[in-house]
Amino acid sequence: MKKITENQGIKLKGHYHIVVENIYTGKQKEYDYDNLIPTVGLTAFAAQISGDNTTDIGDNLYIAVGSGTTAPAAGDTTLETEVTRKLIPSTSFSGVIASNAIFFNAGEATGTHREFGMFGDGNATVCSAAADSGILFSHVAANVTVSATETLTITFELTFS
Repeated sequence: MKKITENQGIKLKGHYHIVVENIYTGKQKEYDYDNLIPTVGLTAFAAQISGDNTTDIGDNLYIAVGSGTTAPAAGDTTLETEVTRKLIPSTSFSGVIASNAIFFNAGEATGTHREFGMFGDGNATVCSAAADSGILFSHVAANVTVSATETLTITFELTFS
C-alpha cells in the first residue's frame, strides 16, 4: 500500500458567512468567520469514509448559536452555552465545497451570539433539536448581535482540499 504524504492528505476548512437583516429597514450587517473542526467531527468523517460509521453524517444537520466565550478547542463536543438550534432544510455541494444554510426569523435567535456550531449524525450518535445532541462538526467563536426585529441567515461552507 502506498503511503499518503502530508501533501496528499485531505484537508477540511470550514467558513461561516452570517447576515443579520432588519425586517423594517432592510439594512444588513455581514460577518465572516473561519472555524475549527473538532476532533469528534474529524473522527466521524474518518469513520464514514472507512465504512465504520453506523449513522450517516449528512443526516439531521443543525446549526446552533450560543453565548459561550471560551475559544473553540479541538476537544470540544458541544458549544459552551448553546442558546438555540435549527434544522438545516437542505444542503448542496459544488465541486469540493459543501454548503449548508439556515434562516432564523425575527425573534427566533435574538441576543449576542459568541459561538456557532454545526451538529449532525455520526458514528452511533443521532442529532436532534435537543441542545448539545449529535456530533459537533464545526465550532467558531464570533460576536454577532441580533435584535428582535432582525433575521439571521447563517451559511456554513466546508471545503475539502
